[in-house]
Amino acid sequence: MMLSCGSNAYSQKIVAKVKVIHDKLQGRNLDLFEGFEQKLTSYLNDYNWSKTDDQTPLYLEVQVFLEKVIDEGGSKAVSATIYFSNSKELQYLDNGCIFVLKKGYSFYHNDNVIDPLLSIIDFYVNIMLGDEMDTLGKFLGTNYFQRAKSIALQSKALIAYNARGWEDRLLKAELFLDPRYLDYRIMKDFFYEGQFNYEDGDITLARKNVSKAIDLFQNLKGKTETAYHTERFIQVHYITICKIFEKSGDTRVFDRMIELDPKNKDTYVKYRDGKL
Repeated sequence: MMLSCGSNAYSQKIVAKVKVIHDKLQGRNLDLFEGFEQKLTSYLNDYNWSKTDDQTPLYLEVQVFLEKVIDEGGSKAVSATIYFSNSKELQYLDNGCIFVLKKGYSFYHNDNVIDPLLSIIDFYVNIMLGDEMDTLGKFLGTNYFQRAKSIALQSKALIAYNARGWEDRLLKAELFLDPRYLDYRIMKDFFYEGQFNYEDGDITLARKNVSKAIDLFQNLKGKTETAYHTERFIQVHYITICKIFEKSGDTRVFDRMIELDPKNKDTYVKYRDGKL
């Protein structure tokens, strides 16, 4: 819609808020994580992930819950759960994170190196970038999803002690590339095109495009592969849908949304009946 599939014109700059939670360590091994939060923030924010000059921000939230540290010679094996969110539809709680740290460690980017921690970060950043790019044009996120899949495949092969964690991540990446997932990505394209139309003042076109997205909701919610993401999508955007169709005189849209999303029935009824 917005862009041709080969365009990179709207790639993003990462703006991440990082929080490290070490309550479970109960004061032990904390010296190992001195500067950890700042280093990870810099790793995320001070790098051109998309290899373009575009500075459009992609806001991410990353929380690292440190759980256990085990001595392994001159290094420490760390078990952690890491939460990733793009503050919109996507949020992941990855409880299979295992990585090794040595005192004096530093974080740096190298696309040719698989790192037990940084490859996890790279994986999710590419998933988030792919999801964001899909809002700007049909299937524009494919290259990022393919990159995430490649990271997972290589890491699964090279990091034997965390193969299960990487198997789970591989499945996450493959989901976005699965032909059964294409309708979800097409739905997002219609919705965001409609949202852009609405912001530009073209209400008629906005309603036309969002109506096409709503047409896809029903089947998507009924599919195992897309049910969770579709439900999340509706919960994030249902107010926007209401505003786009406010005063449209088309009560059928709100009746359909009540059927698709009964938990927000009261809101749909208010917009449908003009009782705001």
